[in-house]
Amino acid sequence: MCDVMVAPYTRLYFQMGGGSPIKLYSYMSCAKPVIISDLAEFCDTEILKYYEAALLIPPEDSKSLVDAILYLKNNPDERKKMGERGRQLVLNERKWSDTCRKIIATFKRNFSQIKS
Repeated sequence: MCDVMVAPYTRLYFQMGGGSPIKLYSYMSCAKPVIISDLAEFCDTEILKYYEAALLIPPEDSKSLVDAILYLKNNPDERKKMGERGRQLVLNERKWSDTCRKIIATFKRNFSQIKS
């Protein structure tokens, strides 16, 4: 089992439409600390900062990635707390039931406009 989850995305990955932040939430749901490239809305920067649930590093900055890994390696208490905060974020803000309700509401809103 790993102690830290890492998602070092590049700007190009993001520019090419690179997926969704679901990996991030999967990591956090395991109560593991996360290091992720700061790609603004792609990785929900504001909520991560609010919950202090991840270490955000500049994209394509290998020195920052190494520094973040070493920081968490050398600070086991913070590593544990960050993992717990990340799990709390997922439980509070990113449940599938909430996502499903938002998707259904979007479909209903869009389909009602088509019928009009």
